[in-house]
Amino acid sequence: MHDIITGIDARLAELELRLAYSTILGVNVTSSHPTLVAMIRKEEEFFKAFFTSQEELISNPNISAFRRLYWKIGLDPTKVRPSHEALARRVLRGRRIPLINNVVDIGNMLSLSRLVPIGLYDLDKIAKPLSIVPSSGHETFKPIGSERFRIDPGIPLLVDNSGLVVHIYGHRDSEHTKITETTSKVLAVVYGVKPIDPGYLASVLEELLSHIKIFVGAEVETGPVKIVGA
Repeated sequence: MHDIITGIDARLAELELRLAYSTILGVNVTSSHPTLVAMIRKEEEFFKAFFTSQEELISNPNISAFRRLYWKIGLDPTKVRPSHEALARRVLRGRRIPLINNVVDIGNMLSLSRLVPIGLYDLDKIAKPLSIVPSSGHETFKPIGSERFRIDPGIPLLVDNSGLVVHIYGHRDSEHTKITETTSKVLAVVYGVKPIDPGYLASVLEELLSHIKIFVGAEVETGPVKIVGA
């Protein structure tokens, strides 16, 4: 299989981005099984017991690494939250992870427990290959559940071969490529930045693939885990 994500643009080299990705074929997207929902709720309670304050959350290495990245690229992480931090803050405020479908719910559960951004995309709606490139300032983006907007220059983006912005790095996913009940093929991405170890990203992705086989279907076909970046 050819690489689906071919690399990270050299103009972003100083940011030291890295990610792990794989493919999942033959998925059956449904509402989550009660056993999975119970696991998610248990993980929320464990998380709230482990992190006693928002200040303690910020000191976590996986949170602070993305906050430093955002300052570097001109985003204020106190206003534009990396997705894993936004999810963690939601849970610490006593709110639950929203239930979307079995595939997305697994991703959100692991994003909370492992504290890294996880993206899940409908592979049939993507023009392959994809790459990570800096925004030019001319791209527009429609995130899931929000209005389209223009992206500031210099922001790392996951874009497909047609120029579609699939993801703003560590932050938002595209409405166009979201997982729905018609999805049968998934691209799964775990996002990172130095000093988060690439091996850690791969282990989170392996865990996600394992949960997919349990809660989405043992018949699904998962591709190899691949690492992109430093």
